[in-house]
Amino acid sequence: MVIMSPWYYRAKIQELKAELQLLYEFRHPKYLAAIQKLDADYKEELEFEETSEKLENERILAEYEREQEAADKELEERLAELMDAMIQECEEHKKHIEHEFHNTDINSATFGTYPVNKKSLRRRPNEPTPFSEKRMRAKNPQQVIYALPESELLSDLKVLNGNGEDTEKLDDHHKTGYNLRGET
Repeated sequence: MVIMSPWYYRAKIQELKAELQLLYEFRHPKYLAAIQKLDADYKEELEFEETSEKLENERILAEYEREQEAADKELEERLAELMDAMIQECEEHKKHIEHEFHNTDINSATFGTYPVNKKSLRRRPNEPTPFSEKRMRAKNPQQVIYALPESELLSDLKVLNGNGEDTEKLDDHHKTGYNLRGET
């Protein structure tokens, strides 16, 4: 059996302490190699993801363009169908109108379309004119709305009769710009 000297143990302990110190300082060669490997793997994975994203975007864009072209083509076809259907419908309508025009008898009178005129008797000269209910309602005093208050109407009547105030005062009061004599 080989006996190891204390010097060997001390050297081994010093070596392990130096490695531990390198680990604390994040400078250990194995640690740095592992970090570099992880960094390389990360970059490779990132590049793979970017490439796959780019390919996916290109695929989506190509599919979108295909669908857009198909939708445009379908729209054009549908518009052409609708235009043909509308033209055909207009032609049928035109034929129908022409058929009706040729089949109608211009000489025959259509009695149902024109209203019959009412004949009314002439009014006798001495009879009063008949009033309709609408005219009667319009003369109802409750429905008549006066533009001036009653006091102003009474004062105007007094002036017209010659019993009222001076006409110049009334001109100022009414502010019409005209006096009762018709002068401006």
